[in-house]
Amino acid sequence: CAPSQFRGTGMNDVSRSFRGNSNASRDIAHHLHPYTNFKKHEQTGPLTIVRGRGVYVMDDDGKEYIEGMAGLWSAALGFSNERLATVAYEQMKQLPFYHAFNQRSHEPAIAWPTILLAIVVSLGYALVAYLAASGQMSLWLAFPVNVILAYAAYTPVHEACHRNAVDAKHRHAWLNDATGVLAGFPLFGPFHLHQLTHLAHHAHTNDPEKDPDHMMASQSVMSMLGRSVLLPFVHIHFGLQIGSHSRAMACVACCWALFNF
Repeated sequence: CAPSQFRGTGMNDVSRSFRGNSNASRDIAHHLHPYTNFKKHEQTGPLTIVRGRGVYVMDDDGKEYIEGMAGLWSAALGFSNERLATVAYEQMKQLPFYHAFNQRSHEPAIAWPTILLAIVVSLGYALVAYLAASGQMSLWLAFPVNVILAYAAYTPVHEACHRNAVDAKHRHAWLNDATGVLAGFPLFGPFHLHQLTHLAHHAHTNDPEKDPDHMMASQSVMSMLGRSVLLPFVHIHFGLQIGSHSRAMACVACCWALFNF
């Protein structure tokens, strides 16, 4: 059950008071926020989060909230996860950083957990689909399970888009694309096409002409849900515009063949 201090409170509906040299006033003066109504932001100020624990985050006034987006999917295992903090601390003691120039590499250059997640979600999705098709699993159970697996599949796809699964200088750099293609199977999406459009999104965020995700900008939840149905087709359109036409079309054709299979 949610603690009483944040029941019924939306993280974007909090009116903030600010004056002088407060965090809010400095934020308004110097911080350019993406996906933000600047006029409203100037009037109400930011919601400043100062700490988190598990699924909860706390603002600078001490009020707690449930963070349903996991910090834009960057804290999917919970905030202030002690196991992750311990691993990070041990890695900082062993080798805090090393470059990848001139054929140099290091062990963390291969994100084995990301590769393992891609394998698990893809095999799990295929297994559930087989069990449902053969009548060994109820469709009412198979559908939500595969929805969860498809949701989890985007994590390795996203990492592969940014070449975070395997360093580009590593001798096994091919594993990065393999991870993206494998994890993209539950999403029925061509990885290389999505990589083009996703990087375009980062390069041209909020540009209505060049950002393929700009169409999702809306104040209405129902409008966003409706537009999300069209988003894959928008990405295909952008991919054909900015990438190799033959490569993009081959990806789309393969994806369509897999879907119909």
